[in-house]
Amino acid sequence: MPTKTEKGSKSSKKKAWKKPKDIKMPIIIVDSREKTPHKFKTTDTCEGYRVEKLDTGDYSLAGLESYVIIERKNSIDELVTCFGTDRKRFMDELDRLEEVPNRFIIVEDSIETVFGRKRFSRMNPKCFLSNVFSVVVKRGIPVFFCATRKESHVTIKWILYKSYEKYLEEMSQWE
Repeated sequence: MPTKTEKGSKSSKKKAWKKPKDIKMPIIIVDSREKTPHKFKTTDTCEGYRVEKLDTGDYSLAGLESYVIIERKNSIDELVTCFGTDRKRFMDELDRLEEVPNRFIIVEDSIETVFGRKRFSRMNPKCFLSNVFSVVVKRGIPVFFCATRKESHVTIKWILYKSYEKYLEEMSQWE
């Protein structure tokens, strides 16, 4: 019969971390070069947003630009261009993203768009998917496909909020 101190018992479980009430919510930074930026209202997950130039990516958190970055693509066609004619520039950007511990790519388009096409200009869908999953597996950068702008907005907001929670939790371990 297991005792209370054995693995899996209530006494050995790690206590869930909770954000202290006196900690302010983060401010989302939107890159000034974003052509169609998302705007964020003050809610229980953020204190709104401000527009600033980011060296890498399109969205981050004020003061945590070297901790979390989101690169957003408006469509699969834009990402195809990144893997094709803009490959050098995009690979340089991915190199910079690798320096950030929490990095993500959001594509405002459905992955189903890929399966409905025979070609993307000069790239076939199989080649496109190979490029996407190379970014995920070889570079360790998650890629989220969001079918709508609203879905993208919510995904950006929650990724940034959860990254902020993770940051606070990591910092509390140093206290």
